[in-house]
Parts: sequence; structure tokens; C-alpha cells
Amino acid sequence: MTQGGVSGTLRSCQGEHDRPSGGWSTTSSIAATCAPQSFTRTDRHVLLLCRYVERNALRAGLVERAEQGRWGSLWRRVSGADEQREVLAPWPVDRPRNWVQLVNRPMRESQQQAIRQSVKRGRPYGDAAWQSKMTPMLGLEHTFRNRGSPRKEKE
Repeated sequence: MTQGGVSGTLRSCQGEHDRPSGGWSTTSSIAATCAPQSFTRTDRHVLLLCRYVERNALRAGLVERAEQGRWGSLWRRVSGADEQREVLAPWPVDRPRNWVQLVNRPMRESQQQAIRQSVKRGRPYGDAAWQSKMTPMLGLEHTFRNRGSPRKEKE
């Protein structure tokens, strides 16, 4: 598993970086290295992360449907040539048959905020009880502390 919690995991799971700029694809696949038991609570949480990533172009208003984002893994999976699909890493969980429809459905704001918080702070993604259990096991206690120096006590 990569360092940096969910953020590092997503970066490492984004697959090939074959954009002409040499940067990472905005939306790409979640690779087998993203073990659900490590930085995410369940298969459902892995699928929510994948859905969040594959919705990037749609969420940004760049396309009308997620699979239209030509730099994304969903487009590669649905419309790409064989050599474009070959660069997609296998997922650690099975995609539902109606995956494209799920990706195009709006996500709840609470789900998006939870993912953003996990990415921003490098926290494991899952429910609070599971986070409390996994955080010390992964050495990520610092991701739940306030950033910066502690406030000075008033004298």
C-alpha cells in the first residue's frame, strides 16, 4: 500500500499516466494495489471511491455523461481501443453490471465530503468506528489531529 492514506492510494491507483502532458489521468482506474481492507472499510467504500474518481469530468461539468470524458478510465473501458483498455489495472472488487449508470447518478454530498476529507487529510475511508480501529494500525493518528502548532494556553 502507498503512503498518504486515501490520497496516496488514489494517486497510485490511477493507472497509467499517458496524457501528452505526462500528468496523471483525471479519472482512471483503481488498481489491485488498493486493497479494500487497508485504506477503505468495505467493498462498498472502494466502489464509492472509484465512482467518485470516475465522475470527475462529469462533476466538473466538462461532459454530459461520465463515460464521455476521453481522459478517464470509464471512457477507456466503454469506448477505448484494446490498447487503451490494456493500461487499466484490475480492480480489487467486481464492478456492478450497471456501473456506468451508477457513475452517472449524482452522489450524495455527504459521501463526497467524506471522501474529500479522507483525501485531504490522508485518512482511511470508512465509518468512524472502523477509522478508530484502523488509524493506529496504519500509523495515521496524525491525520485526525488539528494541523499546525498547538494553541498556547492563556496565562
